[in-house]
Amino acid sequence: MNWSTYEELVKDIYEKLGASQGVQIVCWGRDCKVLGKSGVEHQIDVYAKHSDGMHTYKTAIECKYWDRRRPKDDVTKLAEIIEDAGIEKGVIVSKLGFTEDAIAFAKYKNISLVELREPTEADWEGRVKDVHLRFTALIPVPTQFQIDVVQTSEDQQDQAEVHVDATRMTIEEPGMSSVKLSDLINRLINTAEAKSAEDCLIRHEFQRNTELHVEGSEPTKIAAIQFLLHFETIERESVIKGEDHVSMVMFSLFDKRRFIISPDGEIRESEANQDADDHLPASD
Repeated sequence: MNWSTYEELVKDIYEKLGASQGVQIVCWGRDCKVLGKSGVEHQIDVYAKHSDGMHTYKTAIECKYWDRRRPKDDVTKLAEIIEDAGIEKGVIVSKLGFTEDAIAFAKYKNISLVELREPTEADWEGRVKDVHLRFTALIPVPTQFQIDVVQTSEDQQDQAEVHVDATRMTIEEPGMSSVKLSDLINRLINTAEAKSAEDCLIRHEFQRNTELHVEGSEPTKIAAIQFLLHFETIERESVIKGEDHVSMVMFSLFDKRRFIISPDGEIRESEANQDADDHLPASD
């Protein structure tokens, strides 16, 4: 991030936060300027306005993407601009906060001070930053599949282990709706009382004259199906990182409102009553 993208981020945040109150961004960036009563033109980083139906209120927002706390001079400069341009509200947004003199003078001039920065380790104190997840799953895998085929005599059956495409086979059982062999297998797996990872034998017997239909072949009478249910253990680890959900922290020093900005631009308010003294820096 640089000063330009920082300004754009500030513009986006105030636009989203003020949308429900009818706040509009008039202009922002290098070409955003207002003319004062003095005849002097002033550049403003982000210029916003909103109306209550009777009056229009204007806000000048200054963005300070500096690697040091902002001094009282920044407050003095903005106070002079809003007075000259007839702007009702002033806000200074800083990457690294403000000196004590700047904070005291801003209170006197009724100028809001806001910290907007990337989260630090101190922000995560007392909070969960990263969540480590470990998933262990037992995946049932049917093996040694066998179909009992009825032959010419009722007391003779052919038992054979087969490799089949169960999605292309249909079971026609007397008095019942036809069902795909794959669906039946899944149902048997789901209802199996397998309480451990040990292999278990699953067998299902059919009524007399049950037929197995295979695409492109004559139906075959079957008596039962069975298979060995084997469990494969799959382990996965995943980490939910706090930094993937929190890209910026925004804290308003005087009204003690704290906002969390996600990498995709979502804004949510958090810990609105947090003690502002925890965020007030010492003087330079």
